[in-house]
Amino acid sequence: MTKMGPCAKILSNHPADVREMHNGYDGPVKWKERHIGAWTMPVQPYDKSIRSLLVSYATMADLTAEYDAELGQDGYFGGHAADMLRAARAWLSMAGKTQLDMGAIDRLILQLAKASGVDPDSL
Repeated sequence: MTKMGPCAKILSNHPADVREMHNGYDGPVKWKERHIGAWTMPVQPYDKSIRSLLVSYATMADLTAEYDAELGQDGYFGGHAADMLRAARAWLSMAGKTQLDMGAIDRLILQLAKASGVDPDSL
């Protein structure tokens, strides 16, 4: 069985993390249910693409960490890793048709940054 890397753990825990946000309160619009459903089984193209982007990033970061250093600390690719996460954050403002909560996705991007050696404050 393959060991799950730190970024894969963050992605795996994302639904539980969202459930715990704001003391578990989901409010009348049920944004947490909608977000978790769109994250775990995306239907909208925008939901699928942002999830795919973050899964790809996490996979690269975890694979790099197995053989080398953290992706964000790599002398060659570290700057590109930060650029990828900056681009993902910018993508959140593109206002595509989505069921994902952009605040929860932004939080996820910052968690991935930290786990992969990218300074979240640089994003």
